[in-house]
Amino acid sequence: MKHTLLFLLLGLCATYAVQAQSPLRNFKGRVVDSATLKPLQDATVSIFRANDTMLLNFGFTTPNGNFSLSIRSGDSLLIIISLFGYDERTEKAGSNESGWSFSDYGDLKLAPLPVMFKGYTAKTSAIRMKGDTIEINASRFKVLPGSDVAQLFKKIPGFEVSVKGEIKVNGTAVTQITVDGSDFFGNNPGLVSKNLNADMIETVQVYEERNADGSPKEEASKVINLKLKKGKRNGSFGDAMAGYGNQSRYESGVRYNSFKNDRKLSFIVNSNNINETGFDFGFENWHNARSLERNGSGDDGFYSYSGATGSGNINHKTGSGFTYFNEYKGKKKLSVNFFANRNDYSSISASSSENPLNDSTRRLSTDSSNSNGLALSSSMSLNFSQTLDSTGGYDFGVNASVYDHSNTIEGLNEIRLNRFQLNKGLSAISNRNLANDIKVTGSYRRSLRKNKRYSFFLNSSYKAGNNSDRFYQFLENSNDTFNNLNERSLVSSEWLSKVYLAMPLSKKIMLNLSADRWQLNHQTEQITNAAGNRYSGNFEQEYVKKIDTLSIAFNNRQVQYSVKPFLSYQSKRLYTQAGVTLLNLDLRNSAQNGQILFEKNYPKWLPFYSLSYYPSKAYVYLTASKSTVFPGISDLLPVLNLSNNYERRIGNQLLQPTDQYSFRTYTSMHKLKGFKYFYFGASGSMSDNAKIWVNRQDENGIIFKTPENAAGKKNLSGWLNASKKLSKIANFEFSVSAESDRNPLFINGISTFGNNRTVSANPAFNLSYSDSLDLSLGLRWDRNRFENELNTNLNYIQDVYSYFFETRTLLFTGTELNTSVEISDQRSVPGIGKVVAVWNAYIQHPLSAKSPFKLKLTAYDILKQNTSISRYSSDNFIYISQSNRLQQYFMLTLVYKIRKMGGEEALNYVY
Repeated sequence: MKHTLLFLLLGLCATYAVQAQSPLRNFKGRVVDSATLKPLQDATVSIFRANDTMLLNFGFTTPNGNFSLSIRSGDSLLIIISLFGYDERTEKAGSNESGWSFSDYGDLKLAPLPVMFKGYTAKTSAIRMKGDTIEINASRFKVLPGSDVAQLFKKIPGFEVSVKGEIKVNGTAVTQITVDGSDFFGNNPGLVSKNLNADMIETVQVYEERNADGSPKEEASKVINLKLKKGKRNGSFGDAMAGYGNQSRYESGVRYNSFKNDRKLSFIVNSNNINETGFDFGFENWHNARSLERNGSGDDGFYSYSGATGSGNINHKTGSGFTYFNEYKGKKKLSVNFFANRNDYSSISASSSENPLNDSTRRLSTDSSNSNGLALSSSMSLNFSQTLDSTGGYDFGVNASVYDHSNTIEGLNEIRLNRFQLNKGLSAISNRNLANDIKVTGSYRRSLRKNKRYSFFLNSSYKAGNNSDRFYQFLENSNDTFNNLNERSLVSSEWLSKVYLAMPLSKKIMLNLSADRWQLNHQTEQITNAAGNRYSGNFEQEYVKKIDTLSIAFNNRQVQYSVKPFLSYQSKRLYTQAGVTLLNLDLRNSAQNGQILFEKNYPKWLPFYSLSYYPSKAYVYLTASKSTVFPGISDLLPVLNLSNNYERRIGNQLLQPTDQYSFRTYTSMHKLKGFKYFYFGASGSMSDNAKIWVNRQDENGIIFKTPENAAGKKNLSGWLNASKKLSKIANFEFSVSAESDRNPLFINGISTFGNNRTVSANPAFNLSYSDSLDLSLGLRWDRNRFENELNTNLNYIQDVYSYFFETRTLLFTGTELNTSVEISDQRSVPGIGKVVAVWNAYIQHPLSAKSPFKLKLTAYDILKQNTSISRYSSDNFIYISQSNRLQQYFMLTLVYKIRKMGGEEALNYVY
């Protein structure tokens, strides 16, 4: 009943919004040359409101000269058709308040401008098409004095700016904003749009992301480039904050950015214990030397334990960063980045697993652990590139990082057979992991001066690293006690050289060739010693007795060669390529005395095909390929310790590479009538020799894990996301996804399969008014079904319902309000059976109308129910796990805004 009421509420909101709409008016026609009557492609068709010349909608003509536009407005209209080299044409449409209307203008003739007028000054249209780029004249849109770029964007048809700063163009997310063709301040478009003034912008350019070879990207996102007016290319912006709350919670930070012409400088420092990353560093896409991946795939080889991930459920984070970027005359680019981070963390977790051996006997295991750690890291990068001329250039980069991670873990474990206790024990682990690496990358690119479709690209990179572990382990249980020190070291070097060539076979067909050589060398050593008193949990005692079965010293080498020839075809609306990758991997393992223990060679042929089709109202992507993952050294070695003496890994030298056949498809209907966006896609894969880990137990209770090949692994998934326009500000959003996995298992010497099927549906109502209000409410239904074809006692179906409500608004007083509620109903899930409600809110208000200071009050987890709990199945077990989460606190924060933009030019606003 409760779900029905929510759907009814969404429906009532939708009905009210639909009734409030203005009448829909449709306009169509064909634009032709007045002299030749040939259709004109990419002519701009703009619809303006007549009384204030506000742009309501725009579009471009197809290769046949056709256009079709719709708006909701009862006002008188001006329809302007423009194309460079032709005289502009204007059509008038009177007011219409009576309802839906349709206007067909037939052939609209544009007169070519006389050749003698080559030097004329043309009236710049509001929007025009230039190749694959949409160019928007910023001066043709009304903005108020002092407005930022986000305010300009919301005036342009097809642009959306949410209160959160997210930007979309025709329903597609904008992932990057550049300024005058170069990266501005990282990968945060909202940061740029909220800090640059609208009066600084001359032209807004919009285009889709492309791969390095010019091919379309899967699920391509939009990129915006802002061309600044002369004299406007300098300024600074940033903010500082300091806050403190109950439960000793705090947050603090400073972020400062400045730019002058092509020089950009940023500094960031922040610290908090509320599990926030702090300020967005946002420098991932700053100028970097091109670093390419090798053709095909493979494994890095030796297994190296690193304790934990370097983070927990409760984190005390401190981070700082500095970046410098400069561009010299558009030909040379230099960037320097440095970051340092510290994280003190802790986690408390508990889990239980159940293995139904038969209808009456169950093996139960319960675990609990408490971990504490300290992770320190720093990194530095220096990158330089130079454009030699219009046909080529080179770049060079150096990246280095240092990592120091120490942690301790204390745990308890109990194993029962029904009510009979088989074993009970405790464990204590202390680990220190040190790692450092340096990577050097260089590339060179060239194309022919007369025919730039002949291109050459060379890339080479070298990486050296050192990784060491000092791992203490104390285990005590009903049967025995272990107290060991495991010391591991891994010294590695990696070299990749790659060359890419392209040449035209015809006007639209290209021959492409990519070839590379990759080599990875490892020197690995592991020495395990037992404690003098193995019954003592003291890690400071002597460790002298060597355990030979857990001590190794190897040299490993992997060398891979590849040749990847393929053909590509490109037209205005289509890009497709097909080819094959030929791989050959040599893998050698030898003792450090030089004795070769084994040597393997794996040749592979991997065909692939992809297609991108992008007509004016859609984008379609399809790819099909064969891939492989080669066995690593750790899959083939005889014995390795896996941080637990009761569980060891045994290699299998007969293990074969895993071959996988897969496909992916994606479609975006970005101009579907009545929809903001409509996306759907599907993917699938199968393998007849997938690698699985098989558990076997000896007479001493030690579990041995062996990698083996197994047939029958399959995966199929699909999804759909859509947003239906209910009115100018209201939308009904819906997403649904489904996935089916069939995984081979090996249980008690018998081969079987585990089938996992999931379905999710997420209907929601969204109300978004400019960048002053954003409201969302809806629900999510998740169904999970698991079937074990051998052990039906593991089979289950479970449903989880999640309800959410979020609103964020910016009042005319400058006050910002935000509240969100999420309720997770897991009452139907065995072993959990509870409802968890999490409610967060904050209010932020400027101290005065012109003050740069704001005061923010945060209330986190108001109901004090924030917990993490889950249930899932794997192999022959069902697992339930729970861990601590950051819970209720209240915090008061003072925020200071830095913003100084400008030049000396007079403001040029349009009213």
